[in-house]
Amino acid sequence: LKNPLLVSGKTKDGIYRVFSGQRRLMACTNAGLKTVPCLVHENITLREARVLSLSENLYRLKMNYNDISDAAKTLLESFGNRKDVATALGVHENTVKRYLSYDDIPQDIKKLVGEKKISAKQAMDLYTKFPDQNKSIKIARELSRYSKRDEKRKYYYAIKDADPKATSTAIKTAAKKMKPFKKYTIELSPKDTQQIQRLATKKSQKDEEVIEEIIGIALQANNDGIIEL
Repeated sequence: LKNPLLVSGKTKDGIYRVFSGQRRLMACTNAGLKTVPCLVHENITLREARVLSLSENLYRLKMNYNDISDAAKTLLESFGNRKDVATALGVHENTVKRYLSYDDIPQDIKKLVGEKKISAKQAMDLYTKFPDQNKSIKIARELSRYSKRDEKRKYYYAIKDADPKATSTAIKTAAKKMKPFKKYTIELSPKDTQQIQRLATKKSQKDEEVIEEIIGIALQANNDGIIEL
């Protein structure tokens, strides 16, 4: 058992109620354990218990985007504003906005994310780029069919650079014309590595996806004259 259960304070009957870790408790019981470590939260409210449970699952289990979106919606209904939800989850308000916006993505695209054929970020980029729902679904399916990593990345970057009115055929053609990607080795300090890993967990992305995103933002800012590299 790597993570203690989260339980509320003892009731008059001497019972501790588990509000996060029910499956861990069942597993420990089946394994024959008589006691398990717990973190006891005295006088905790139902809303506070829900926040702790969602926060723990969000970062311990790396919930998929469907679950994260549902969790954010549940907290928004309870708190009433994104700022308080962000504080409760320990993330930026823009991150909460992204979680909530994911709920609008067509189910056919979410299914591809659930099957790990495309990433949640790719799904959101697609849906944002192409307002036409049928078109966004068609292009998402096309992206999911690529098995080779470089070919898939080319098609994805062609999508990002495409005009919203571009056809899937035009996007394919642009992807084929792209030059081969160059590979670079980036060495990070242990501190920077931990920071990247924390960001990846919060954004439900792979470490390398976070690094690519950071570099892309920096290069764009350099091109716009905001920063000088």
